[in-house]
Amino acid sequence: MGAPERAIEVLASLSREMPDELTVLTALGDAYRSQEEFLDAEEAYTRAFDLIEVERPSHWLLYFHRGIVRERSD
Repeated sequence: MGAPERAIEVLASLSREMPDELTVLTALGDAYRSQEEFLDAEEAYTRAFDLIEVERPSHWLLYFHRGIVRERSD
């Protein structure tokens, strides 16, 4: 197993242990996106979005990355 796959495994485990941690879900989405696993990335990003109670300008990158994976998964 390579480093990217191991990172995904660790982040997926963390996301189950800490399902309310935005940073973990965002990192998981990023890891999936880097491996071109776009549907899994979109799921992780969407789970992260579901945690956001008040949208802030600092969330723009999350919007951008989810848009990218949606475009690439079509």
